[in-house]
Amino acid sequence: MRRESTSVGGHAGSATCPYCAIISSMPRPLNERQSLEQELAELPVQIAVYLRELTETPEGIEHRAGREWVAWQVRNLEKRLADVRKRLAAINDASRAP
Repeated sequence: MRRESTSVGGHAGSATCPYCAIISSMPRPLNERQSLEQELAELPVQIAVYLRELTETPEGIEHRAGREWVAWQVRNLEKRLADVRKRLAAINDASRAP
């Protein structure tokens, strides 16, 4: 039995690959460093949005659950920011090592 392989050109034998137009228009995936650098740029903005929301939410008992949720989001994003910085430092150290 003969097997036909798909090539990068988008052909399986004589048939055209129906997904090639979709795949060729997709953006290239980022490497780990690029992903972390992008996240490092986005996290402070997200934290600022939640902090502004926290300061704008009244302190009454009726808003307690909402304030706790927003405060949790801030803590969670701050932990993620610390983790991203640590991982980027490790990548930078590894790239400098001989």
